[in-house]
Amino acid sequence: MMTPVEIIGLVSAVITFIDFAAENIAIAQEIGKSGTAAKKENSELEKRVGLLQKQIDNVRQSTNGSRNDIHGVELLNLTDEYHGLTTKLLTLLSELKSTKKRQVVWKSVKNLYKKNEKEGLQKDLEDCLRRIQLQLMQVTRYEFGAHLDRISDQGNKQMEELKQLRRTTTNLESGMSSWGHIPSLLEQVRLIVHESKTALGRKAYFKIMDGLKVNGMVDRFDEVDEAHEHTFGWILERGPASETETAEETEARRGIIDWLCHGDGVFHITGKPGAGKSTLMKYLCQSPKTQEYLGSWAGHKSLITTNFFFWRLGSDIQKSLDGLRRALLYSILQELPEFTEDVFPRHWKSIFDDKVVSIHTRDVDTALEALFNQTAFLTSHRLVFFIDGLDEYDGDHDGMLKTILKWTKEHHNDIKLCVSSREWEIFTQRLADCPRVKLQNITRRDVQTYVNEELSENDDFTQVSLRSPKILNLANIITEKAEGIFFPLSINIRLYEEPRRHKSD
Repeated sequence: MMTPVEIIGLVSAVITFIDFAAENIAIAQEIGKSGTAAKKENSELEKRVGLLQKQIDNVRQSTNGSRNDIHGVELLNLTDEYHGLTTKLLTLLSELKSTKKRQVVWKSVKNLYKKNEKEGLQKDLEDCLRRIQLQLMQVTRYEFGAHLDRISDQGNKQMEELKQLRRTTTNLESGMSSWGHIPSLLEQVRLIVHESKTALGRKAYFKIMDGLKVNGMVDRFDEVDEAHEHTFGWILERGPASETETAEETEARRGIIDWLCHGDGVFHITGKPGAGKSTLMKYLCQSPKTQEYLGSWAGHKSLITTNFFFWRLGSDIQKSLDGLRRALLYSILQELPEFTEDVFPRHWKSIFDDKVVSIHTRDVDTALEALFNQTAFLTSHRLVFFIDGLDEYDGDHDGMLKTILKWTKEHHNDIKLCVSSREWEIFTQRLADCPRVKLQNITRRDVQTYVNEELSENDDFTQVSLRSPKILNLANIITEKAEGIFFPLSINIRLYEEPRRHKSD
């Protein structure tokens, strides 16, 4: 079975031979028409026939590593057939050539007898060329692609083979400009070049993505609790206010939906510790309704949404601006790998230069800016970033805000942010002009729902409530004490449950 490099070598040799053969036939036909000096032209044709033999020898040598490959052997046999037909036609054209006036009549007589033979050879050549094209297609589309997938998906042990493939592909592409007599075969060459570059690019892409990703970069998102089954769902529901919905809840709901569908800049979700900011942000990231509303905003452009959740108790990457940039860039390039070479040109080149791919903070910053400034990028895409826990960023909050606000300022039509934070002065002041919701002011019903369902699932509470209905008021007491805060609720409920367990024991 041939390797990709052997396939390129074989295809290149075959096409070079056929192009040279076609050139010889064209020259012989011109000589036959010109009536110039026979001796000189005969010598030229003899030389070209000799060169043609060398070309077919090159084709045979290119198959040394593929004697057991059925497609390679068949391609060689067809090329041998084409060589034989070409030699016959050249000989015939040489015989039909006339250089003296007295030979004109004799030439006409010979043409009369040789015309059918000439047309037959030309038809055979055309048929053979079609079969060669089909065989080239077999080699390039099936064998070549499968081998490329194999070597590009394997580890560094295949790097030397990829380097050799890169050099061979470059040489093949350079040779295309000299093949002017067989345009019908150039499509196969373009296919090989394209697939080779795709395989090489895939290897470079994965190496860069491995260098960009850092362990733990997105762990915080996974660790945030999912929204309770019957909480937060209302906040993305269109329609009139329900009977139990407060005016502030209605305003918040409509404000979020309006920003998702039509807004720009930044939407700020703020609240006390434990108010459920991260849970709401995770819900917004995962809800199909969010994608639906943002789709209206994106219009004819492709929508990309991504997120980053800062976490002060996490690793350095989870509480840094570098972590934010890496996570956003990684998510975007996962969806749009074709931009990787443009934003990491130096790293892309170094993949095949035996250099370690190290992507530093300054590289990530430069790459993200380069991506935003790619004309082909923001003319066809719109981005929404969900950034949770600005207060958990470990660094200069003012500098961090300047960085992310710069994105929306410079690309306000195509980039917008939904952020969350505690009610710190730096955030309320710097984001004063942005639409905002205070979470603890709109979550009383969600807290009530959570408490009721948690208590109703507790067998002890259910039994006690049957004997003493007054205990049902416990849910209201917990809800009022919570003041829109979710975090203490599980603690309060467990504190209630624990004595009941001990008492029953």
